[in-house]
Amino acid sequence: IIVTIVSWRTRRYMKSVADFMAGSRCAGRYLICNAVGEAGFGAVSAVAIFEYTYKTGFAISWWSQLSVPVTLLITLTGFVVYRYRETRAMTMAQFFEIRYSKGFRVFAGILAFTSGILNYGIFPAVGARFFVSYCGLPQTLSLGGIPLPTYAILMAVFISLATFLTVIGGQLTIMISDCLEGLLSGVLYLLIAAILLCIFRWSDILTALAAAPKGESMLNPFDTGQAQDFNIWYILIGLVGTTYSYMSWQGGHAFRSSAASPHEARMGNILSVWREFSRRVMMTLLAVCAFTYLNHPNYAAGAAQVTAAIHRIPDSQIQTQMRVPIALSHILPLGVRGAFACIMLFAMLACDGSYMHSWGSIFVQDVILPFRKKPFMPQQHIRILRWSIAAVGLFAFLFGLLFHQTEYILMFFAITGAIFLGGSGCAVLGGLYWKRGTTAAAW
Repeated sequence: IIVTIVSWRTRRYMKSVADFMAGSRCAGRYLICNAVGEAGFGAVSAVAIFEYTYKTGFAISWWSQLSVPVTLLITLTGFVVYRYRETRAMTMAQFFEIRYSKGFRVFAGILAFTSGILNYGIFPAVGARFFVSYCGLPQTLSLGGIPLPTYAILMAVFISLATFLTVIGGQLTIMISDCLEGLLSGVLYLLIAAILLCIFRWSDILTALAAAPKGESMLNPFDTGQAQDFNIWYILIGLVGTTYSYMSWQGGHAFRSSAASPHEARMGNILSVWREFSRRVMMTLLAVCAFTYLNHPNYAAGAAQVTAAIHRIPDSQIQTQMRVPIALSHILPLGVRGAFACIMLFAMLACDGSYMHSWGSIFVQDVILPFRKKPFMPQQHIRILRWSIAAVGLFAFLFGLLFHQTEYILMFFAITGAIFLGGSGCAVLGGLYWKRGTTAAAW
């Protein structure tokens, strides 16, 4: 309620397209740090991390820490951030027009939009299913005698709320609401992590993880040669991709234009790396404690109840996704359970709003505007942006209803993101750092 009221009051400051698209370019480092950190972590991200950590434990997570020095080095040097900000572009495709050609901008805009909405398509569905499983809601509800999936009803509610918070003030509202949500969540991260360490004995966690077969260790990072799906190669590919396509991904792209200066943008990125640590501790502990609860003999009675609840979900892939959320609903004590639900609700609203703003604005800015001979009037421009954002939300609702998930969430992200990221890194790095880069090379 507090976040909604604050968001509603910010609408009075949104007076131009620049306000709606780039938050007036007035954000400081601490606002960016909290807002970007919250917008970049949705409920779908939490469920994806649960899948990943439940399968790999600490072993592969140890290798994933290689990303910390790489990310810090990138952010400390201002790699891409400084030069991109100097272009004054509001979207990456707009930079492509400045650097290459109008045709390449339209092509890149269509490709980024297609990749983005497909990637975003499962966000609301996964988030809604999380709340169904975590809160112990029935799988179906009857409305007017018609049985409807409960997650579909929750999807409609969450998408409507995220759309409302996004369209009233655009990026200006998103930054303020996401920062407020991030501040509240940051305290709860540490609280939940501390309580988990009080509930579970460390020896029980180690005993449960040590039962993994040889070659697929969940404790020893040098004994993971037989690990499938998530292994050392997954981590290395991710590190190369992070460097090659840095800032290419357009989800939350407005934050790159919202800082008061390139220096504030860089400092916000640096601080967000450190802020991520507290959340990473909480998420890792939640997953390994759920694994312990389901696999250690001391918790066999509770594990049986969780297993029974999991088997009531008809789809096997959704069972895998919801295994940890259902376990957590049995593990966390009253109050703490609500605190984690609060974190997940904030994460879902922040991430969904940011992504809807991104893909809706990219469609207008990079697909529609280049074909117009006469520019939109400011109010007309903002109205078109709002309708485009609402259309992205509608697409996500329909996609979530119709798409059948058959793969790990992180794998789905990788393949849908590669539609754009596979080639965008060359165009971005070549355009910013090599004066001989040509339009033909970009194509």
